[in-house]
Amino acid sequence: MSLLLTKPKFWAAPPVIMAAIDPGHPQDPAGALDQRILDAATSMATRFETQAHVMHAYFQSTIAVAAAGGVPLVGVSAAAFEAEQALRRSRIKRWSDLYGVADANVHVAPGKAVECLPRMAAECRADIVVMGALSRSNLKHALVGSTAEHVLEAMPCDLLVVKSVDLAQSLPF
Repeated sequence: MSLLLTKPKFWAAPPVIMAAIDPGHPQDPAGALDQRILDAATSMATRFETQAHVMHAYFQSTIAVAAAGGVPLVGVSAAAFEAEQALRRSRIKRWSDLYGVADANVHVAPGKAVECLPRMAAECRADIVVMGALSRSNLKHALVGSTAEHVLEAMPCDLLVVKSVDLAQSLPF
């Protein structure tokens, strides 16, 4: 099940198609939703005879760990930030390699998804972003998804929201 949310804008020829994935998400440790997102994005890219892009925005655990331990941010080394960036990029690269996405089309940035995803989409001139929505306990989040709901207005392009497989089990009817 997917939901296409459109903006009043024409696509480029060929369109720029981006997949927003989140490997290691605690509610999707096996990556089933990332696989569905990449299946949709790469299928569209193939159909339009273009290359897919993959993007990932992440909250820096280096900052979270430092804050939880009472360490001032200035005490966190640049090497720690770089190591986390490399780890995140390697997780994304495993997926992008599996789907044949060129390294130049892989975009990884630290920050809140609601801020980074629209910015990356704008920088790449995306025409459509494919992202996922995990099942939620209430109906509002089951229909769209919390991250998708928050980035919807900020996205400069169309948004295809791909649902997790177990969505039907979480609906209240």
